[in-house]
Amino acid sequence: NRHHDNNIEQWQSPLERISPLPSSLNSKGESSLTLHAGSPFVINSGWQHSHQIDVHRQQHDNDNQQQQQSQYKLKTRSTGTTIAALLANNSTVLILAADTRATDDSTVADKRCEKLHTLAKNVWCAGAGTSADVEAMVRRVKFTFWKRGVLNGQNVGIGNMGSSNSGSRGKTTTQLSSSEDNDVPIASVMAILHYLRSQLQKTRGALGVNLLVGGYEYGLQRAYLAAVHPHGSMDVVTYAALGSGGLAATGVLESRYPQLGCSECTIEEGIRLAVDAVKAGIDNDLGSGSQVDVCVISADGVMYRRAIVKEEELEWIDDNDSWYDAARKEKEIDRSVASGVNGFGNLPFSIQSKKIVVGGRIEAEREQRDWLDRVLRAESD
Repeated sequence: NRHHDNNIEQWQSPLERISPLPSSLNSKGESSLTLHAGSPFVINSGWQHSHQIDVHRQQHDNDNQQQQQSQYKLKTRSTGTTIAALLANNSTVLILAADTRATDDSTVADKRCEKLHTLAKNVWCAGAGTSADVEAMVRRVKFTFWKRGVLNGQNVGIGNMGSSNSGSRGKTTTQLSSSEDNDVPIASVMAILHYLRSQLQKTRGALGVNLLVGGYEYGLQRAYLAAVHPHGSMDVVTYAALGSGGLAATGVLESRYPQLGCSECTIEEGIRLAVDAVKAGIDNDLGSGSQVDVCVISADGVMYRRAIVKEEELEWIDDNDSWYDAARKEKEIDRSVASGVNGFGNLPFSIQSKKIVVGGRIEAEREQRDWLDRVLRAESD
């Protein structure tokens, strides 16, 4: 009976002989079952069951995959912009301002870049971030609300209508861009904001689009301003600044706008404040620069001015020019009469007396020898 029990313990089915169960393998991966000498099946040492996972090999594969991904990782480039916007004249006027420098890492790619874009006849935006993403989103908004205006048969595009191609038949996006500023209808500011939010939420922040969107709402007879971020979040505000120079611009706005107040701020004061905010970003951010563009939106229409503040350029200096010689002489004269560090100016002076407080060792030895010579000479005489 004991011999019969041992045969039962060692017995295994033909399937188990080919593919042993995990319970029959020891910690080294070897089979703990012994086969009789006449068995046609052989279990190789170190054989691993197909259902088991090699943790070490999987970790090695993950490390190789991460290393390959790091090798092909795209290099990010920093961009620079300063945009600012505010409401004035009791929230009936919107003022947008932006610089015109486009950068590619540490290189100035464009000194006359337009960062104020038309979304509708009464809605504009200032863009910061990736220039291609901002312009593509602007074109999409324009074309979408142009189609809505055609489908409605009106000049107002309100609501979220279906994307039908019947209204845009025979007119493509490329053809629209040639006369887009004239063809886009009057649109609702809130409708454009909802459309932007839905589009940006789909991309989950993949687009580098930071916008200050605003315009005049004719139905409510007031202006609106909102800051739109890449993930689709937005803030309806009375003033805002974005971009790499937005921190300095925000400091200017926060220090002066609350004192003026939205109701008491005139159009002239608002333009001056928006321009000063952008100039602060230009002065404190290397990615912002060149000139300043301004857009004013009200119930009467839109006023867009480029280079309201021109770019500061260094004057050309020629060594052979007489102007340079005259300026250099004038500078030397100014330097000669300039005030001193202590504020008393460069006063004339003269040496009244000269004294040596402490002499050196060589000087002391020489004086001692001279003194001894004088003493000996006096005694000999």
